[in-house]
Amino acid sequence: MRMSPTNTESLYNKFINVTRQKIVDKYNYGIENREFARPLTLNDVTIRKGRKFDRIFNRNSIWGFVVKNPCTHKGEDCSTGDVLRAQGLHQPAKHVRGNIFMNNDEWFHWTGPKYMLDKKQKKAE
Repeated sequence: MRMSPTNTESLYNKFINVTRQKIVDKYNYGIENREFARPLTLNDVTIRKGRKFDRIFNRNSIWGFVVKNPCTHKGEDCSTGDVLRAQGLHQPAKHVRGNIFMNNDEWFHWTGPKYMLDKKQKKAE
């Protein structure tokens, strides 16, 4: 018997769909200046559910991973909604790049989560 989703699960599902829409919006911004690009639709951004992570795909390529429940990944503590860059199709990279619950969306491009800032860049900000 399937239980009804908890508040955390329903909130997570809501924000994962908001993140999908943000990916589409960032991709389509300024697309008229790109000669061979075709617009991205919400159907092009898909989510494949996993045990620890949900994988987000942008058409046929991996966009990133989202942590479903608090866990430890490669020695780092991750909380629900943390976004990890893809190391490969089935494995996320080590460090957290952002969180889907953040109001700020400067932590990702339409191509995927941004790279980590090095120590010099962090000090300058």
